[in-house]
Amino acid sequence: MLFPRQIWTQFPQCCDRNLALHPESVSTGVSGVDFLPLELDHPALKTLFTQAFDAILIADDQGQYRAANPAACQLLKMPPYDLIGRSIGDFATQDFNFKQVWQKFLNQGEAQGEFFLIRDDGEIRTVQYRATAHFLPHLHLSILRDITVQVFDEAETQALNVQKHSPQPPIEPKQETAELELEQFFNISLELLCIADNQGRFRRLNRAWETMLGYSLAELEGKPFLELVHPDDIEATLAAMADLDADHTVLRFVNRYRAKNGEYRAIEWSSVPYGKLTYAAARDITERLATEATLEALVNRTKLLNKISVEIRNSLDLDRILQNAVKAIVTELNVDVCAFGWYRPESNPPMWELVKEQKKLNLPSWLGCYKMEDFPLVAAHIFDEKIHQFNRHTSEEIGLTEFCEEVGIDFYLILPIHTAGGQIGGFELGRVGRDKPWQEDEIELLQRIGDQVAIAIYQAQLYQESQAKTIKLEQAYQELQQAQTQLIQVEKMSSLGQLVAGIAHEINNPVSFIYGNVAHIAEYINNLLDLIALYQHNYPQPKRVILEQIEAIDLDFILADLPKILESMKTGAARIRDIIRSLRTFSKLDEAEFKAIDLHENLDSTLVILQNKTSGRAENSAIEVIKCYGDLPLVECYGGLLNQVFMDLLMNGIDAIIERENSQEGEQEFYQGQITITTTLGENNRVLISIADNGVGMIPEVQAKIFNPFFTTKPVGKGTGMGLATSYQIVTQNHGGSLVCSSVYGQGSCFVIELPLCRE
Repeated sequence: MLFPRQIWTQFPQCCDRNLALHPESVSTGVSGVDFLPLELDHPALKTLFTQAFDAILIADDQGQYRAANPAACQLLKMPPYDLIGRSIGDFATQDFNFKQVWQKFLNQGEAQGEFFLIRDDGEIRTVQYRATAHFLPHLHLSILRDITVQVFDEAETQALNVQKHSPQPPIEPKQETAELELEQFFNISLELLCIADNQGRFRRLNRAWETMLGYSLAELEGKPFLELVHPDDIEATLAAMADLDADHTVLRFVNRYRAKNGEYRAIEWSSVPYGKLTYAAARDITERLATEATLEALVNRTKLLNKISVEIRNSLDLDRILQNAVKAIVTELNVDVCAFGWYRPESNPPMWELVKEQKKLNLPSWLGCYKMEDFPLVAAHIFDEKIHQFNRHTSEEIGLTEFCEEVGIDFYLILPIHTAGGQIGGFELGRVGRDKPWQEDEIELLQRIGDQVAIAIYQAQLYQESQAKTIKLEQAYQELQQAQTQLIQVEKMSSLGQLVAGIAHEINNPVSFIYGNVAHIAEYINNLLDLIALYQHNYPQPKRVILEQIEAIDLDFILADLPKILESMKTGAARIRDIIRSLRTFSKLDEAEFKAIDLHENLDSTLVILQNKTSGRAENSAIEVIKCYGDLPLVECYGGLLNQVFMDLLMNGIDAIIERENSQEGEQEFYQGQITITTTLGENNRVLISIADNGVGMIPEVQAKIFNPFFTTKPVGKGTGMGLATSYQIVTQNHGGSLVCSSVYGQGSCFVIELPLCRE
């Protein structure tokens, strides 16, 4: 079980082992290489590259493969695409310092020699190489040739020569050249070297065996090596040897050998058969395996801690944190029961309350309150923040012994936790079975878990405090917004009331004067017209000067047009009187603050005020107003405030229609703006007023915010964002009703007001 030449030694100190280079962009085509760097992408060079018998590899500055020809892929027993990003360090021994060797090669510029290449399947090939650095900018070339067969032939010839001169074991030194070289090499090698016959007996060993196992070479030579193998490893060793006989050139495996002091050492083997002998190189990896086991345990513990920490800290809810913690401890640490408790100093006497619990077995529940004075030693350790362990079969703690017997556990442990907020808590753990004591690594892991739980509890407490403060701030902000809305509403209504009152007062008197005298003027003028007609009848032939005056003033036209003028003046005066009446109704200046009113009259008065917007006399087209009034009784409400709501909702619909009308300019499709007002008496004496438009509509994001104070989609200077917010407050707070909106973008919106018929 031994390799020829120097297979058991370290690779040569030069960096030639690093020169198998990676392809960066390789396909599985016939040529095996689709990527050639820079000048190599020439037909002639590409042919040489792909048809060469030797392996050709190209690497980048980091030593990673960029290109490989088919011979290289065959040598490494890997398809081209699997070589991408790999380096020669992937095919070397574990102690090979790839970075150091690669940098040395780059500095020297070239290297050549022989080395042993280890494939992924464990087969080792002897390779002769020549390498050149920087043959192109940032690219490095190496050419490899497999000389394994040649080396094995030489080694077998050497072995046969040794057997020829010394046919009987043990091998006795001769003075031939090959024998001297083998003897010298055995004496200077630091690795474990040996030669065994086909009966499994040691034929030759180097002195490294004495250092490792403590036996002398005389004790080992001629001894069957299976006598030293650990009993549990004999079957695997025999299977490996059988596999070696099945035409496997090189075999790698690990087993344990017994030292003279009785300890077992882990040995890693590399073996190869030559004729009737087996050559082997080995190394003691006991310390390495112990280190790996320690590291693996540390990694596993770290992974477990991370897993438990994630489970514990995936929530900021304190109850959920504690429940996740006890569940994770029971699941991951092979604990039969785990509970979490709080110290309650406010109780008299002070109590320990277990609030969360997780169990594996049908054990009694631990939840509840316990007197601290019944467990003095546990209480002392809790206050000192020390872990307390307990075995009910050996301890003399009476209180804890009785508790463990009552709940049916053999091993007890409590892990105190002192939070940053000054609270004291802890995890109580229990195990059933005499063979389950607490281990040091488990206690250390529990301490780490306790640290994580303490942090999570503190974060949860901070979160709860911040949530409480946030709720208070939100309430204060809402109250401030309501106060601002009320102030703006009061100011708006005050200003509007004063404006309407002033206009109504200033216009009402002269209009009343005009309207009251129009009837008298009409009567007087009719009398005068009758008198003129009487004169014309009695004096059909007036003087010439009268005839000229009659012709000059066109008396016949005056007689026909004057009554029409009077009727027009009467109609205009009546129109002004109706507008003043609508203003007075809108502002409710002549009514009580809260009383039963006719909502239809209020709606009509609001429409009269907005008639300039709906009649088409403004810049926009005429808007059709459809009234679908139901049979409503009088409704108890604040008439002036509801008028403001009607005004805001109608203006919102008018603006939406104008916006859609402007967006359709230039389109051939005819668009007629419509506002539909519907009133009905619903269930439970609730009045429903619906104001719908076929305007531009709203997207869901806007619709969700329309009742927020100061929110507006209008440009700066066009709106304050208080109209709908004020309307919502008037309907919901002042009248105990509701105001909802439904809208479809591009089709229109509908606002529905629901009011109680009477004050509740």
